[in-house]
Amino acid sequence: MITEACVEKIKSSARIEEVVGEFLHLKKSGSNLKAPCPFHNEKSASFTVSPAKGIYKCFGCGKTGDSVQFVLDHEKYTYVETLRWIAKRYNIEVEETEASQGDKDKMQEVESIYKINQFAAKYFMACLDSNSEALDYLLNKRGFSRETITKFQIGAAPEGYRDLYDHAIENHFSQDLLIKSDLVYEKNGKIFDRFRNRIVFPILNLAGHIVGFTGRIMRDDPKAPKYLNTAENAIFLKRETLYGMHLAKHAISKMKTDDREAILVEGQADVVSMHQAEFNNTVASSGTALTAQQVKHITRFTDRILILYDSDNAGFKATIRALEITLKEGMSVRLAPLPAGEDPDSFIQKNGGEVLRAYIQENRKKLVDFVFMGFDQLSAEERDERGKTIIRLIAHIPEDKEFSINDYCKRLAEFYKVHSDKVRIRVKQLRAELKLNHDAEANIQELKKEPDTKPAEIQWAKLLLKYGHLEYREGVWCYFHMISNAFTPARFGNPVASKIFQEYYDMLVRNKSLPTEETIDYFIKHPDPEISALAIDVAFDTDHHKISTQWAVDGPIPEVDFRKEVDRANQYLYDSIVSDKIEDLKQQLTIETDLDKISELIKELLNFVAMLSDHRLMHRVNAV
Repeated sequence: MITEACVEKIKSSARIEEVVGEFLHLKKSGSNLKAPCPFHNEKSASFTVSPAKGIYKCFGCGKTGDSVQFVLDHEKYTYVETLRWIAKRYNIEVEETEASQGDKDKMQEVESIYKINQFAAKYFMACLDSNSEALDYLLNKRGFSRETITKFQIGAAPEGYRDLYDHAIENHFSQDLLIKSDLVYEKNGKIFDRFRNRIVFPILNLAGHIVGFTGRIMRDDPKAPKYLNTAENAIFLKRETLYGMHLAKHAISKMKTDDREAILVEGQADVVSMHQAEFNNTVASSGTALTAQQVKHITRFTDRILILYDSDNAGFKATIRALEITLKEGMSVRLAPLPAGEDPDSFIQKNGGEVLRAYIQENRKKLVDFVFMGFDQLSAEERDERGKTIIRLIAHIPEDKEFSINDYCKRLAEFYKVHSDKVRIRVKQLRAELKLNHDAEANIQELKKEPDTKPAEIQWAKLLLKYGHLEYREGVWCYFHMISNAFTPARFGNPVASKIFQEYYDMLVRNKSLPTEETIDYFIKHPDPEISALAIDVAFDTDHHKISTQWAVDGPIPEVDFRKEVDRANQYLYDSIVSDKIEDLKQQLTIETDLDKISELIKELLNFVAMLSDHRLMHRVNAV
């Protein structure tokens, strides 16, 4: 675990313009820097970086944060991976709390395998340049461009039985490490390279680190497996790895929100061809059938997926397996069955990317259309088998999806000429057998729904951060005027506004210190990302509304009357909280049966109604 002191050193060393500048071309715009936003598609540059404050904000999509948050959002690293990336960028030695010897050994092994994999990938890429057969295979037979080969770091393993081993040993890597990484193996006391005379595709994890390799033969050989994959080890778990996801994540994130979608294919060559044809949101499972863990990686970026598997019998079975998993994970699924005998790679080689794009558009199917496709042309035996498959798929569909379970059951019942209740009963039985409880999942999702954001409270909190350091009237600071006129944090419905109220109160009132313009920096650097985002919004809003010095030339600088804005916010906040309380009391009255309690609730309700009325009247009088 990285020490707190080291975390603070990493954060304070990171200059926002340098970190963001690693990924975006920033242009000067006054005291700020601008670029097109990397988090959504746009032509104008609304992504703004403030070097002075160490923050960024996109005025198009609303993304905000500091250097750490940018790397987290852009690269989709974990928090620790982000800190390590920034530390490496600034040559900061990462200090960690004392770990057990076992943990140290494990971390050392992980770091070492990453290093040997990177070394091996560079070696294979270097070997490709001198391997005419491999180049001919990739450039002519597969139709990959030089740019695509470099993008995917594709290389070639030489024919010698231990060429990589000898090269690695010469560069001071140990035999033990080479075996642990599965780059070599031992047989009858001899060492052999795992990949020989093969095209080598490095497999990268979500963070862009090489975790393993796939080797494909260049010549058909019935005695040799077509593909060889790295065995699972300390850093490579097939069930958690998606080929191409480290690239597709950026493409998905840049799509318009309503268009965000991942394309799922079967093979690595399919992924490479799809990306070359500018389907940059394409991924594939790595040497294994699709797993729930792999789908969870996709759902970090989108809940929509297009399955583009081979159209042969094996491809259909793989599609059904993928459907079960993606549906269970709550994804919205579309399918585009390819013509018989085609996979995405072969289709693109024969027809080109634009023809595939048009084909997908024309043949894109919803789940309900796919599962019943050609049903009336099947034999009785095939119908029975397809019916079982459809029932199994129905069991995996959450009730709240676009085509309801009842609709599927009715459609299937029509084909079998049975009552739909019979199908529904079988679906329920299968759900029980598979231990699927979508009702429980729906309840969890309901609980996760965003609560009422309470805009009055958020606006009030923003103005507290924006104007709290100013003098409301002689001898009275604005923050004190606002806090004394507001309710206690316990009465706030929005947790962010409540926390800001409490922390501002603790920091200034209880500690008897006065706020300054720099007080907002505390909230910008707040560990709670929602508080930090709100403070960044305020900081950029304050900069945006600063009066130009040009006024000084043309005449006196006009004074901004923030007091009216503050008074309106106080009024809005009071109205909102009291109105919510009134609605809450009305709700309690509808379910209360005890007469004494009903009487108390009525008295309290009338009291709050009078308070709201008096407050509004007073506000109108003061406004005159």
